[in-house]
Amino acid sequence: MAWLQEWIRAILVLVLFAGFLELLLPSGTMKRFVQVVVGLFVLATILGPLSLLTSRLQQEPKLELPAIAPGATDRILSDGKRLAAQQQARVLDEYRHNVARQVASLLELGGEGKVVAVKVEVEEGVDKPTFGELRSLTVRLEVPPEKTPRSVGELERLVADFYGLPATDVEVQIMRKGG
Repeated sequence: MAWLQEWIRAILVLVLFAGFLELLLPSGTMKRFVQVVVGLFVLATILGPLSLLTSRLQQEPKLELPAIAPGATDRILSDGKRLAAQQQARVLDEYRHNVARQVASLLELGGEGKVVAVKVEVEEGVDKPTFGELRSLTVRLEVPPEKTPRSVGELERLVADFYGLPATDVEVQIMRKGG
């Protein structure tokens, strides 16, 4: 920071000196000449530290990035892809589980019986625009012998409408409890 103070001090001294010289010189061609020369000195004083900075930067050794072993990079990339695939599979499993719980709640709260199993199929192709969308649902419903459930078609339409699926993509299997 001291160099900055010295630099500013040199510029101020030079400007004051130029002002003093202008006061001493009579008007005429000599005054214009002195103004040009003093202006060049001020310019040289201002640009001096900048030229020093550029020369120092050129003298500094070039910084090189550390070399990375090619095998290490490939291993890191493959580990990253493997972790991404595992995470994606985990997300899809969690999604299937949540949809299955939701279907079970929908049917059981409607008094249709006990849901024994729900099979959820989703689009697993990551590169497809329909990734993660429901493809089909299969529900196994257990009904007590004394209860008369809705028809299979009604239950399939109920679940299909709830999820925005065609009724052909939903299958409900009704089983009588104890038989």
